[in-house]
Amino acid sequence: MSGPQVSFDGIRLVGRPPSELSAELSAYLEKTGREVRFTPEGDVGSEELGIYPRAQRAGDVLLTRLVFGRPNDWANTMFDCIPADEWRIH
Repeated sequence: MSGPQVSFDGIRLVGRPPSELSAELSAYLEKTGREVRFTPEGDVGSEELGIYPRAQRAGDVLLTRLVFGRPNDWANTMFDCIPADEWRIH
């Protein structure tokens, strides 16, 4: 797998099995007192941090990729500030 590798506070966010990242990110968010958010597909993310890992097929394997967003005056939630095409299953 190639492309940018993104980490946050020691957690590798890209190129991992989704279930592995969900477990580690959920534990981190809970430990640091941040709200755990779930997408309709069940992916774990953080609106406060502006990150939503997404699952993407890489051959016969599902790996994570990252979507960034930031709610503001015109977009009240992450779902509002990220293009609708992104929320379709890949």
